[in-house]
Amino acid sequence: MALCIPTLVGPVSELTKSIRVQGALPGATIRISAIGSNPREVAKGIASGGNDRIPIYDSLKADDILVVAQELSDDTSGTTAESMGMPVQQVPAKLGHVGFVSHLYKCGSYLWLSGGFPGATVDVRDSTNTVIGSGESEEGDVRMTLSAPLSGVVTAYQRIPSVTGPIHYGYPDQINLRPLSSPSIMGSLIECQTQILVHAVFDGAQVTVQKDDGTEQSAGFDRNSLWFPLTAPLAVGEKLKVRQTMHRQCEQFSDFSIPYSVQEAADVPPPVIQTPICAGSRRISVSTLIPGSIVTLTINGKMYKGMPAGIVHSFEVDSLAVGTVKATMELCGVIKESTTVQIDPSGNQLLVKLLEPLYSCARAVSIGNITPGTALQVWKSDGVQETAISSIHHIFSQEVSIPVTPYLQEGEKLWVKQWSCSDVAITSNSSVVVAHPTSVSPVIIEPVYTNTSSFAVKNAVAGALVEAYIQRNQTTDWAFCGSAIGKPALTILPLNLVLAEGDRIKIRQLFCSAEERLSLFTNPPVTVVAYTATKTATRSGTFTRNNCPGGQTGSSVLYSQSATATAKSIYSQADADQKAQLAAETSAQQAVDAGGQAYANQQGSCRLPSPVLDSYDTNTFVLKGKGFKPSAPVWIRMTVSGTVVVSDSFGNLASLTDYRSGFPYYQTTADSTGNINLTVDHKKALPPLPYADMLYFGALPGETLYISAHDGRPNTDDITGVLWSNTWSETM
Repeated sequence: MALCIPTLVGPVSELTKSIRVQGALPGATIRISAIGSNPREVAKGIASGGNDRIPIYDSLKADDILVVAQELSDDTSGTTAESMGMPVQQVPAKLGHVGFVSHLYKCGSYLWLSGGFPGATVDVRDSTNTVIGSGESEEGDVRMTLSAPLSGVVTAYQRIPSVTGPIHYGYPDQINLRPLSSPSIMGSLIECQTQILVHAVFDGAQVTVQKDDGTEQSAGFDRNSLWFPLTAPLAVGEKLKVRQTMHRQCEQFSDFSIPYSVQEAADVPPPVIQTPICAGSRRISVSTLIPGSIVTLTINGKMYKGMPAGIVHSFEVDSLAVGTVKATMELCGVIKESTTVQIDPSGNQLLVKLLEPLYSCARAVSIGNITPGTALQVWKSDGVQETAISSIHHIFSQEVSIPVTPYLQEGEKLWVKQWSCSDVAITSNSSVVVAHPTSVSPVIIEPVYTNTSSFAVKNAVAGALVEAYIQRNQTTDWAFCGSAIGKPALTILPLNLVLAEGDRIKIRQLFCSAEERLSLFTNPPVTVVAYTATKTATRSGTFTRNNCPGGQTGSSVLYSQSATATAKSIYSQADADQKAQLAAETSAQQAVDAGGQAYANQQGSCRLPSPVLDSYDTNTFVLKGKGFKPSAPVWIRMTVSGTVVVSDSFGNLASLTDYRSGFPYYQTTADSTGNINLTVDHKKALPPLPYADMLYFGALPGETLYISAHDGRPNTDDITGVLWSNTWSETM
């Protein structure tokens, strides 16, 4: 059996001491080689599986291009395609700013920074200029444990031999909450799972996981939501609880959360292969994976095996030929199979567009005009060297924001390399980085409603860090509640709480200047409002016509009077709509009188029995039905409902409740016997589901798809005025 080609995570530089490798199997030997003017092996190690860091034993050079392979017993993988190898950045003559990924809390013990030159050392100092944390930049990220509390003005900078970067300033907040709120575990817990996703943690806290036998395991969290690695795989029937603690001079604790039970592996959904896939490409992305599972890809009869690094993983294989691919996920001896997906012939691929302008200190670049399934990597030239400043990302949306490291510096030239259906990269437009503006202020789009956990911002500077703060109960304390990287159009800020009526929110955007201060918020605060609705409705009796000719059915008639009412809800627009609707119906109830049956016999219609939908094939998208008017036009409607876990391009996850509806109606024509047989692709019929900088198409795994149809026959007892078929439901 062949093995999947592991993935090198970058960027890397001449100073890099170890390289992160994803997708290798446990126990496999990972070999990293340099190709170029001095071909050689530079690193070798044994994989733990999924996500490994391999030490380098031979110094890297600026003209090296790194490739990787794995071997396990008699099984081997191919080697990274040369054109997709990871280039090595040259040691620069100057360094740029680093920035905080973690929000700074005075009692936090753990800190995450980004923007570092790969291999540089990043130091953090407190208000007394004492170094309280130091760490190596690995792929631009630095994660450290602090030796003392954060206080006053905190400074951070990066350094390499003979070069020190500029200072970045931070201002820690106090957490005025006793006890702390309890964290939560997102998603289901499955036996043999090796990591759990813990959410709602204050950046810098220590998280403790307790099993029902009393054993505990702790880890530092430098972000609100992270994967918690377990010392032993989960077992069926175990129950887990989580708590968080802020130790530094605070001794703030949360209670343990509610217990979460571990389910059997047999209950997990099958893996899903993301499409489209074109011949000539080398990557296959699979979602709904479980950490600790083994994935096997069967491609035109040849099998490739690998271990995912997360719930979504892009597996690298040999160049694909036209045919089919299927994925299986094995966990605790349970095997789940995906549907079989076609590998399409190479078609016309859009040339991606690097969205301009590009600003200094930007943490990410935005790319548009993407053909889903394209692999992208951001490159730069500083006038000395051309090199990659991101890993290769496999993208299934039309627009994306890709993080870069180091952060952009004025005068650099950037472009994007694109691999669509070939090992040969094509190149986007290029753009030169300019100084970031200081007069542009982001604006919160109003109204912002209660019971939401995000809001939209316009006019943010692309690549800047946009932060949200909240004031609750009309107090004078403002608390951090979320952040996002600015996008060229709208920026969606995910929050770590749910907004309530009367909350006040404000935002700021950060670049890298020494003059930034916590007081520099843009625009006046916005007040969160409740949902309000005014509805005109009826309260009525329903009567059925009972004088139709034999064999026909009388329609139901709504005999009613109208009334108008206004209602308010702090929960949702749907709740306000419902309250207004109920109030209007109550006001109109007395209008119903004894003439309903006579009205139905006069105004109701006589009709043949309702049409019926027989089936919907989720593989071929073929919908079948009968009982429609012969040779008549037929309209089909699709809706979807359910709760799904989605992620943005940074890997941050969220659980969304999805209620989308496909409009306009799809139209077909019944045959001469009243049957219908047509293809309705739910991925096109339903509007995309947006989350942060990602779009998800069609009904997602675990959701229920609902389909109904009509041929235009009237039905006055339906709010639409037409006679609908049954509603066909299909769980994806």
